[in-house]
Amino acid sequence: RGFAAAAYLLVLGLTLAGVKAGALAQRVFTTLKLGTIAFVLVLACVAPAREGGPAPAASLDVATAVAVAWFTYLGWSDITMLAEELEDPRRDMRVVLVGSVGTVVAAYLAFHGAMLLGLGDGALARSDLPALHSASRRLGAAGESLISAALVLSMVGGVAEGLLVRPRVAFALARDGLAPAALARVGAGGAPRVATVAHAAIVLVLVLSGGFTWLLPPLVFAQAAAMLLEATSYFRLRARPSAWPAPRSVAVSFVAVNAALLVYVAWMHPMPCVVVLGAAAVLFGVYPQVARAGASVSGAPAPEGRPRA
Repeated sequence: RGFAAAAYLLVLGLTLAGVKAGALAQRVFTTLKLGTIAFVLVLACVAPAREGGPAPAASLDVATAVAVAWFTYLGWSDITMLAEELEDPRRDMRVVLVGSVGTVVAAYLAFHGAMLLGLGDGALARSDLPALHSASRRLGAAGESLISAALVLSMVGGVAEGLLVRPRVAFALARDGLAPAALARVGAGGAPRVATVAHAAIVLVLVLSGGFTWLLPPLVFAQAAAMLLEATSYFRLRARPSAWPAPRSVAVSFVAVNAALLVYVAWMHPMPCVVVLGAAAVLFGVYPQVARAGASVSGAPAPEGRPRA
């Protein structure tokens, strides 16, 4: 936990330095991650496995399999939260969204193929950390240590991505009058400094207390709800003159799938869903009313609730 907190504080410092520093960190971590995958592919091709029979596959229901595949590609849309900070979002967004999804699909499929080639269709290929087994088989303890370090850096890269993107949600809520105005303050480097520090403080408490386990069910429900809201917003944005032309059928399908996932999670974990809905009611219902009441007493203008152009 101490190492995790120290790594998180390091990433926090890079993020608070500004948008450019955060983007540079993302480039470095992404390069290391893709380089690790390329290294694993080379190891698998050097000496393909020739021994061992197939191991019995784990029995998974359809919902679990779909959830795993969904989580695998989760995050491809995070770039939309940074659109306002891009120099040419209309051009860059199309390239990044299509390019990132294509790169991830190719990387994952190549990795799975390499594991089957390098370890065979046995228990090692189906283990939790097949890349470690592949490196250990080819290079011994040194290879296992190298891959272990690369995996840690990959996880730190995921943390850096979350810290770069997620505070923008609190920043947008504050700017629209749905959260404390202090969260909308921006530092000299362009990063939402207060929102980032607040986000980091919550994460550090969870890291040091080990309190992530109980958050999993409400997190899944909240993520499904957020995806549903993001998908339905397409229909309102599509009516704008500057909207991208996109097939309506794709949006309808995406909304239907996320709605089904939301119902399924609520059915399986009712109490965490109640917690999430209660928190949302406080955030979007109670807080705006309190803010308006405070503004009327002090004589300050009430939040308009409109995003900046």
